[in-house]
Amino acid sequence: MKVYKNGIYRMIDAVFYSAKDISKLMILIDKYSSYI
Repeated sequence: MKVYKNGIYRMIDAVFYSAKDISKLMILIDKYSSYI
């Protein structure tokens, strides 16, 4: 059960990290689109 919970927490962490990366990409796209 402990390993299962750790796996879920790791999945949640991965989702949050990818969401942060996506938000960074969106910000970069907004900056570049303003230059174009």
